[in-house]
Amino acid sequence: MMESLTHAYLRLIDKLEVNDKVANCKAALLHQAQSRNIKPEEYMAQHREDIVKIYKQADLSVICDLMDIGYSWREVMENYANNPMIINEYDDAALIKQYTDEVIELVNAERRKRSKTDFVEASDAFERIKKNLSKKYMDDDNSFSEYHDGEIVVSMLVNEGYPEKTVADVLMKNTEHDEIYIKSLMEKCMVVKRAYSDIQAAPPLAKARNEFDVYRSLAKEHMAKLGIKTLSYSDDMAIFEQLKAIKLPDKFIRTAMLKASPVANEPGRKNEAYVEAVLSGDSNHSEFSDGLARQPVVDVEQEYKALIEIYNSKLKKKGITDGVKEGINRVYFDTLAVKELFNKHYSEADIVRVLKEFSPEDAARSFPGYTLWVMTKARKLIEKEEYILSKPPIILPEGSYSEVIAQGFAPKDIIISLLQKRLELNPSMRHVLHKNFVDKDLAESALSRYPDFDLDAMRGVFANFPRAIILSGSKMAEEKNYVENVVETAKKRIDKQKETNKESEQLKEAFRQKQDVLHQGVTGETASMKMPIYHVGRAALSMMQNNTDEMVLRKMIISNVDAPEDQMEAITNSIIKKNREVLNRMKIVEEHIPSGQDKSVSARIFYLNRLALQHELRKSINASMDPEIVKDMLAAKVYKKTEIKDVVQELSPIAAQPGRGSDYYMEYVYPTAVSLLRTEKEKLKTYHPSPRQQKEENADREYEYHKQQILEAIALPFETAMDVLIAETMLLQGYPEYEIAGALDECSPCRENQENYGLSVTKNAASKSIVEERETIVETTIENTYEDNSLVNSRVLSRNVTENIRSTVVEGGS
Repeated sequence: MMESLTHAYLRLIDKLEVNDKVANCKAALLHQAQSRNIKPEEYMAQHREDIVKIYKQADLSVICDLMDIGYSWREVMENYANNPMIINEYDDAALIKQYTDEVIELVNAERRKRSKTDFVEASDAFERIKKNLSKKYMDDDNSFSEYHDGEIVVSMLVNEGYPEKTVADVLMKNTEHDEIYIKSLMEKCMVVKRAYSDIQAAPPLAKARNEFDVYRSLAKEHMAKLGIKTLSYSDDMAIFEQLKAIKLPDKFIRTAMLKASPVANEPGRKNEAYVEAVLSGDSNHSEFSDGLARQPVVDVEQEYKALIEIYNSKLKKKGITDGVKEGINRVYFDTLAVKELFNKHYSEADIVRVLKEFSPEDAARSFPGYTLWVMTKARKLIEKEEYILSKPPIILPEGSYSEVIAQGFAPKDIIISLLQKRLELNPSMRHVLHKNFVDKDLAESALSRYPDFDLDAMRGVFANFPRAIILSGSKMAEEKNYVENVVETAKKRIDKQKETNKESEQLKEAFRQKQDVLHQGVTGETASMKMPIYHVGRAALSMMQNNTDEMVLRKMIISNVDAPEDQMEAITNSIIKKNREVLNRMKIVEEHIPSGQDKSVSARIFYLNRLALQHELRKSINASMDPEIVKDMLAAKVYKKTEIKDVVQELSPIAAQPGRGSDYYMEYVYPTAVSLLRTEKEKLKTYHPSPRQQKEENADREYEYHKQQILEAIALPFETAMDVLIAETMLLQGYPEYEIAGALDECSPCRENQENYGLSVTKNAASKSIVEERETIVETTIENTYEDNSLVNSRVLSRNVTENIRSTVVEGGS
């Protein structure tokens, strides 16, 4: 049973000390008025916004907190519409309506902002909690994966206080779990989070109204006494002893713990088996296994063989036909496999056994300690990675290498600081610190940033980094002079980049002198011919649009293209030919008259409709337009991917530009479109239209307002899910169902020829709200049943609670 939303709202407001802040603000304004010899009431009226701002920030914060706790959007909005804080200050109805609408308008943006701000910190918290729990389970088996995952998530939600969406995003980014598993896990963990919220909202024991209140009240006291935020099996055992002490019957203890104990409802745990374990009164039961839903155990032998087979398969796909082979690379992959086995909490004894039995390298080694040597290497590798990842952010001062070192920083601090910046951009990189590209990238970055970096000091740092550790003693070719090669490779890359940059600057200067050409930010390897050809092609296109004489055009191309002499003519012809195709496609777009509606037209017409509209608005065509259009085509769910690709390759002026290859779509347009689509879908998941109080009298006009707001906030084609959101909001605003249905039928772009479309959507929105409210209604009924029960001391408590529960509890209610 969750705390009533009104109580939760007032409790959260109380924490913010809003009344004190308002009082302080008024005192300051009064002082200012007196010092300036202005009538206090006039000055207060002039600065009313200062007071309103305090209430607005508090209301916005609490609304988002309530939704993070797990209350539905509809519940929160209905409660807030009746309880905006400002009603305690002003009785101006117009002002209150305007204020309420302004707060509600800010909710979507505030929730997105919270999610973005929290993500990086939450990713770090995830890794920290995971690391700490891995030590906790070092001697436990690995058969409770959902339980272990759930413990991390609950810790992030309850102990760390991160919002549900942020935690889900972190799981998607930092684990290999699929979306279905993560969604299911988050739903279960939110049940646990709400159970903890209910405990914190529990009344004093003397005012307990039912067995759930009794458990929660005792749990709240227990947690406060120990200074803990979450409970465990042993904590529930202690609470159970207290429940027995007040003579609460086992029947009610069982019901209370089944419904109200956060531990009993943890993911991966069978709550009935767990409660039976607690009721047995045996404090020696295993905290990690009682009531846990055991998953199939993967035998260490199977796990080891599977890992080696994965490594083997990957090598063969890269063309290394021998794969994992003793005497060549087996030591390297044995070390990697042992590291994975340690991370999955297999015991040392099992790992020793499986290596001795199944690694041909163990038998082939001349010394008997191969297995223990590999395990020592793997542990050293794990410890080094943990050391690097657990370092707090290193903020380096400005200046040269010598100046940074002079201020007390070590060479390894510089390298780790550069790595931390990489991890901010690519958190998943933390899983591959042993890969060879990591050291090379860091060495190059260090030498680019600090040309005076002491090379011997750099070699010393990389000699003790994960890659060097895993290579040591492997007898792989890479092991020989590894650290020296890392540094030398970085130096050569930088020298080559300097030459490339010099050539690039010369080319740019030549263009500036010959033509005032706008260069778009096309990325690519500057050593390749694509970049020069692209820029030359852009200059040539501009000249062709201005009807430049072809001989002049050819001279410009030949004097600027970066190509061997014997290829000049062919490249010049190709640039001119491709630019003619670009101009032809641009003409098609310019002459196209948009027709039909989205989803009802062919992929070709859809693309031309959108591109022609963009051209009309911007008076140009650029590379960002294709991904935007493809995003909308994917969102429409009526066009095949191959169909979309063919249309873009055939009609896009950008795809035809010199320097663009056949990979333009698959390497740029499609991935960018998918990323854009994912971003907008994520925004739609948390978006809710604002149930403003200053609404239109006409339902059609109010619908149009909400539709426009959604289209401005979410860059996706309008879809039925958006209509459901609007209908739900309009119900909340008080519009009758028949008026909402009429507005949908009249104005929705999704209706098309569907009969009773508006009625269907409205019923859907209404039933959705009913489902959300059902549990609240049941809980309120049960709460009201106990409204008159006031429990004073433990003896009276025992008698009254027992009698009242026996007579009034509805079995299964909570």
